Amino acid sequence: MVGSRVALAVASFAVAVGLVYVNGRIKANSAPNLTPASAQSSFGQPHIGAVHGKLDILKDVRVIDFGREIYRGEMDVNPTIDRIRKGEKLNHRNDGGFFGNRERRLPRQNDREYYREFVHTIRSPKFPGPQRVVIGKDGSVWYTGDHYDSFTKVSK
Repeated sequence: MVGSRVALAVASFAVAVGLVYVNGRIKANSAPNLTPASAQSSFGQPHIGAVHGKLDILKDVRVIDFGREIYRGEMDVNPTIDRIRKGEKLNHRNDGGFFGNRERRLPRQNDREYYREFVHTIRSPKFPGPQRVVIGKDGSVWYTGDHYDSFTKVSK
């Protein structure tokens, strides 16, 4: 009886923090949870509101996960842009959070809330992976496949 209560408590905790409890073991949830658009009507604003139309597909992108190249080729950030426009937030603390540009890889801005970052899950090894899309208040869109070591500006 006590053992089953402990197992239930562990399983409940795992689900609450975005993990999966399977066969007595806690594992990372491979499918990111989305918050419904109705709960996030202002998600990504005003940044996403300044991005208009479809963006170009990036050529010869490298995705680096813990120092190892795991993908090289084209990358389309439009699915992430579309998700943000719909107000769908991934279950990750940085998805939609302000990006401080502490690495100083993007143009410097005086406004501490100038950039927002979003998790980009397409072709990621696991959630959240090293990929991010960063959007400036002016509608500029930047992609990183190496967790902020480098950025590529995405054009329209």
